[in-house]
Order: sequence, then C-alpha cells, then structure tokens
Amino acid sequence: IIAALAMVNLGGIFGDGQDQTAKTWVNGTGEAYVNIYYARVGSYPKTLADLKNPPQGIHPFVQRSSDLLDPWGKEYVYKYPGTRNPKSFDLWTTTPEGKVIGNWDDF
Repeated sequence: IIAALAMVNLGGIFGDGQDQTAKTWVNGTGEAYVNIYYARVGSYPKTLADLKNPPQGIHPFVQRSSDLLDPWGKEYVYKYPGTRNPKSFDLWTTTPEGKVIGNWDDF
C-alpha cells in the first residue's frame, strides 16, 4: 500500500519538475539563445530553427534539434514580433494539461 501511494505521489513530483524545466528553458536558456542570436546577427531569428542554421560565418547556437524540444517532446513555440511585447519575442510551450508556460510570466 505504501509503495502504491508513493508511486502516485511521484507522478506529481515529476510533472512539477517538467513544468519547472520548461519554465527555466523559456525564461533562461531559450531567451539567452535568442538574445545572443540578436546580438551576433543583428536581428531576431525568424524561427527557432534559425538557431541551428544562423547566417554564414556564425557558429550555430544549438547543435541538435532535440535541444529545442520541451520536456514532453514538442517544439517550443517562438513568435517574433511578440504579441505581448511587440519590440521583443514570445517563447512558450503548453503542458499536456493545457497550462501555458511562457517568457512573459515576468511582465
């Protein structure tokens, strides 16, 4: 019985961990990739795929396509210009439960 209860509670722990991983990526790693791209290229990327294939002469910011996937295996969503901040970009994902995790959480 105790083992069964522990297994049920682990689902919540790991789910929260995935949410936190996604939040860290959209507000940290992902934003950093996009902002460094902007600093080195002079414009925001059109898509996240541009992070793998920047203009000639600039080293890719991301090596693997899997680096652009959220904890649930879906691609993060990127939009420039951003809807919430037209001078910047929006970066987000949606959990399997429908919760949106985006870089505008701090606005």
